[in-house]
Amino acid sequence: MAYLYDFGISQDDPQVEQKALNLENSNLLCIASAGEVPLSILAQYNTKITAVDISINQIRLCKLKLIAALNLKSKEAPEFLGFKKTDKYTRIKYFDELVPHMSEEDLTFWNQHKKSIAKGVIGCSRFEKYISFFCSCLRFFIGKDKILGYFDLDSIEEQKHYFKTHLEKKLIKKLFHIAFSPRFYKNRGLDEQALIHHEGKIADKFYSKFQDFFIATPCRKNFYLQYYLLGEVKFEEAYPAYLQDHLHENLIKHQGNITFKVKSVSEEIMEHEELHFKNYALSNICDWMEEKEMNNLIDVIYKKSKVKPTVFLRYIHKNPINENLNKAIIPNEGFGDQTTNVDRFPFYSTIQFRTS
Repeated sequence: MAYLYDFGISQDDPQVEQKALNLENSNLLCIASAGEVPLSILAQYNTKITAVDISINQIRLCKLKLIAALNLKSKEAPEFLGFKKTDKYTRIKYFDELVPHMSEEDLTFWNQHKKSIAKGVIGCSRFEKYISFFCSCLRFFIGKDKILGYFDLDSIEEQKHYFKTHLEKKLIKKLFHIAFSPRFYKNRGLDEQALIHHEGKIADKFYSKFQDFFIATPCRKNFYLQYYLLGEVKFEEAYPAYLQDHLHENLIKHQGNITFKVKSVSEEIMEHEELHFKNYALSNICDWMEEKEMNNLIDVIYKKSKVKPTVFLRYIHKNPINENLNKAIIPNEGFGDQTTNVDRFPFYSTIQFRTS
């Protein structure tokens, strides 16, 4: 099956990047992915952002999200993108309103994929299509009314009790072992390149983080939880920052601060003789790259930098700290402990790098 892009929603919660990096009146090189990190930072900080991705369609998705956030009303943009349910005719109407703001090349692309527009573009990725079936099974096992009741809870303590009562069950764990078995997950849910370093059972790693997903942050403010469990974001306060009405003027003001490029992080870094980025948000590229290549990339960043940068990385399978990493680069492995109550998608380990 062909997919337009791998991710409809970035699995990197931008709230974590905001805690890891010094963004105001600064600059940032980041992975574009599905756009939540660069666009949310754009809406909240005066930061010059370069967002790169090897997939042109991921870049097209990011640009469409930005255009929608800038030009549709606060209620309309989430409906158009798929964060909120609506009918296909409404989405096509919203799309027609965005046409004057799109490049000819992007317009041609999206006109060829009107079905994805009609369905809501965030749900048309490889990962979201794959995971939606298993989330529907989860809803069936737990029960629709109980799921809705979860989002009426008022405290983390109540969420903990809910998890123990309804989700600490062998059946749920079995569902994880099916959904994230490499046999099914590879290529269907994720490009096989992302699994080159995996060892052991992926499902066990994800299930160990599953409880944090449900109890670490307030459920009414977690758009990941709401979208995957309910098929839409129920509470407006949970929308990503770039879709928040109170940040709309900021987004308009800062829209010229972002540049999208279809290239890899390595290509962007290697083409500069000197680097002046103070912040790097590199997602989990260490899961996708060989160790030697990753070591070299981090080393080059620090050797070429004319400012002291902060590099922030996530990983599931491959910890980027190893004996061959430049010893002058100081990792903060304990950074993840500082974001326990911040990360709304806590399936990754995190590391912050600085120099002495």
